[in-house]
Amino acid sequence: AELKAELEGHLRVLLASLSQSPGGPGSTPPGGTTPAGGGSPPAALPDLVPTLAAATATVSDIIVHDAVRNQGPADAGPFAVTFYLSRDAVLDGTDIPFCSRTVPGLKGGGTGAAAAVSEARTTCAWPPGATGSYHVIVVIDAANAVREALETNNQRATPAIRKP
Repeated sequence: AELKAELEGHLRVLLASLSQSPGGPGSTPPGGTTPAGGGSPPAALPDLVPTLAAATATVSDIIVHDAVRNQGPADAGPFAVTFYLSRDAVLDGTDIPFCSRTVPGLKGGGTGAAAAVSEARTTCAWPPGATGSYHVIVVIDAANAVREALETNNQRATPAIRKP
């Protein structure tokens, strides 16, 4: 009986704290689903994904060929595609942003041949002091200007290139 009373007390405290917090009952939790019994369903969102990442090196430039697809149902507003030099093809604080291009927006398109795609070849200067081999990491919307259905699928690395 004492254990039951103690558990009921803990449950009351927990429920009271949940009802007073910003993420309490009746609110939409992170991830966008609504709890049973109320609220609006999450809006359809764009989902920007890289479908191509390739790079060619010359003595003075890096030519990046990339493509971005909006596989979500909603249109995406303007965003940047940023290119980083990386020694290991894993984006981290040591990687160097060296160039970017702007995409004015992409229609919602889902998948397949009808999907909205932005493809470009961008010529960028080698950053001063760059020597040796690098991967180019293509990062879509690094500034998070577009709210997306999935924010963790926005980058792709090229095979290694070497400055001649």
